[in-house]
Amino acid sequence: MCRMGRVRKYPTRLEGKITWLLADGSYVSQSDLQAVFRSAAEVAFDCCDRLDPAYPISYTVTLQRREKDFFEGGLQGTEAGEKISGLVRCRLYSNPNGFALTGTWIEEARRYEWFAELTPVAPK
Repeated sequence: MCRMGRVRKYPTRLEGKITWLLADGSYVSQSDLQAVFRSAAEVAFDCCDRLDPAYPISYTVTLQRREKDFFEGGLQGTEAGEKISGLVRCRLYSNPNGFALTGTWIEEARRYEWFAELTPVAPK
């Protein structure tokens, strides 16, 4: 993947924010999202829905490139000690400053719209 004359090296660590849009018009956001482009064809991230602090939901999401800017994959998670799973689809948008993912999140037969804003982490 080449961005503005630069060749991206993998893995590429990213940080940012994820937001889920709920059916009632409200939303849930997490601002400490950690992600990684493992290759040009795969992105993965861990996140947590903390809408109800007594019952946080932790997720691990792995997405594979299916077409030019379209990714699809699965989510695995835990909610109150129970395992959950689902399907995640999104489109990737990028510019020299970072990336945005936006799409559909299907979890236990419930559908949500979601988006994430990610920027590369400077090497140490």
